[in-house]
Amino acid sequence: MACGDYNITIEIKSVNSRFLEVNTRFPRQFAACEDDAKKQVQALLKRGKVDIYLSYEYKNGKRPPISIDKQAAIAYYNELRDLCDLCGISENLSLLQICSFPNVMQTVDISMEDEDLPKTVLACLHAAADSLINLRQQEGERLKVDLLQRVDYLEKLVAQITVLAPQVAADYRDKLIERMTKVLQEVPIDEARILQEAAIFADKSDIAEELTRLGSHIEQFRETMTSNEPIGRTLDFIVQEMNREVNTIGSKANFTAITKLVIEAKSELEKVREQVQNLE
Repeated sequence: MACGDYNITIEIKSVNSRFLEVNTRFPRQFAACEDDAKKQVQALLKRGKVDIYLSYEYKNGKRPPISIDKQAAIAYYNELRDLCDLCGISENLSLLQICSFPNVMQTVDISMEDEDLPKTVLACLHAAADSLINLRQQEGERLKVDLLQRVDYLEKLVAQITVLAPQVAADYRDKLIERMTKVLQEVPIDEARILQEAAIFADKSDIAEELTRLGSHIEQFRETMTSNEPIGRTLDFIVQEMNREVNTIGSKANFTAITKLVIEAKSELEKVREQVQNLE
């Protein structure tokens, strides 16, 4: 963006982060603009590690003007001549030597006294931030499609587990009878005790509540995805709750077919969790 005799360029880079962290990399001439730049970005973004880089160059290959402090040059010359006389040295001082001394010759660079400069910096920053937000929104739309597909697949796994859940107690009862038959052999089996053990196991392995809560979390996840507000942290929390329910189902339902589905569900949830970290 043009300002006077120079062009200002601002580049913004952003990577994933649970919180918002804004860092500026401005030349010393623009140090006065850094606080306002940070505040402007903090008002526009909610999450991410953001780095802001500012660079500038003079238009049409022009170089910064040069300033010569004539009084300093004369003072250097007089002092050196006095030193030569004092030491009895005959030394011819060249103009180039005098100009090489500190503060005699220097470039006149950008000055923050230019009233248009801070405005130009913030306008350039706003344009760069708008581009960043636009790109993040586009990426967010792609992530939304991917996340909803994964949640749909997770819901199918939950439906399969729901169908298998009633078989857990029956499977345990059949295995218990089989083991008791082998151990007792000719001794009659106490059918009442078998039913009692099966009932106790059925109560311990009941996953109906976990399945209900998991279904509720899936629905809440979908509803949150429709919000126009920042949703990254909310989705992260929902995924944690979903993972907790899946783990409980896996530990309670000691049934091979369900265990396989739980492993698949945990794998899919991990993919969802990784993608959620990319959302604001």
